[in-house]
Amino acid sequence: MPIDKSFLKPFIVGAIRTVKDLCGIDVQFETMGPSASFNERYRVDIAGVIGITGTRFKGAMTLCFPKEVFLLIMNKMLGENHTELTRELEDGAAELSNIIFGQAKAALNQAGHQIKMAIPSVIRGERLESGCPTSTSGDLVILKTPAGPFIIEFAGALMDEDKAEALAEAQAKRGKEIPKLDAQVLLHFVDGIRKTLRVQCNVEPIPGKPYPRKGLEGDFTFQIGGIIGITSASFGGTFSICFEKDVFLQLVYNLTGEQFTEITKDIEDAAAEIVNICFGTAKKLLNADGYVVQSAIPTIVRGINLHSAHPANKPPIVMPFSVFNGFFWVEFAFEHLLE
Repeated sequence: MPIDKSFLKPFIVGAIRTVKDLCGIDVQFETMGPSASFNERYRVDIAGVIGITGTRFKGAMTLCFPKEVFLLIMNKMLGENHTELTRELEDGAAELSNIIFGQAKAALNQAGHQIKMAIPSVIRGERLESGCPTSTSGDLVILKTPAGPFIIEFAGALMDEDKAEALAEAQAKRGKEIPKLDAQVLLHFVDGIRKTLRVQCNVEPIPGKPYPRKGLEGDFTFQIGGIIGITSASFGGTFSICFEKDVFLQLVYNLTGEQFTEITKDIEDAAAEIVNICFGTAKKLLNADGYVVQSAIPTIVRGINLHSAHPANKPPIVMPFSVFNGFFWVEFAFEHLLE
């Protein structure tokens, strides 16, 4: 079931206006449709992912750019002449996501939707594909620039009225009593990850030492990941799990009993499922401590030599886990950094 077009329109208007005002580039609306495998038709080299939560809606928005289009926008915005994608330019994808979302949020809140945004994530790599779980409604919008098209992909779902009312009541009840972000939040997520993989995949991952990742320091590459936005009255952020290929394939085998040799669309939903279950376990612990936490819908990213990034002023905390003679990495990017 597609997302209500009245909900999508402010994002389309925001994208066209942002690129026009910041870069002087004319953007034309081309088409809108269900988010089928658009990667078969359009190359994506860099994407900005941002979670959306609200009293009635939860979802995600992904800005997907081919290299040429992204460089055109960045060069016009910065007044420079970059010919290659660099780590320094990645902040631009996060900034565009923030600005476009901000414009759409103002219009949607005025219409009574009351949405919030999580911290944007940026993914860059070869043969990059993004999408939402197959069980989730999705739409995409194609916008044309002089250098080619770029894509805005939406995934989302309306919450039923009972859940929406219960959430609103819980948020109002907690008010200023909600505890502040501290190290215990991280520990709840770590507990959620270990319990999920122990129960669902019959494996005990070994956590490494967490570290703040700034720029290239502590960088890593992965082949598939699940990203989910988080909001609460106390903190907001992004939680993602990034897998090496062989580790992910072994987890899928343990989860399903089926052996795969490549990561395909048939099994990519497992990344979203693992992130969802891990988050759900952590959420129970967080809410038992008094947090009123909401999550967006997970976004799946896959490709070759993928890198993740976050806004420079919100560097993520990374925790590596070793399992099956390989690694996966968990990233926490929070609105307030831990001391």
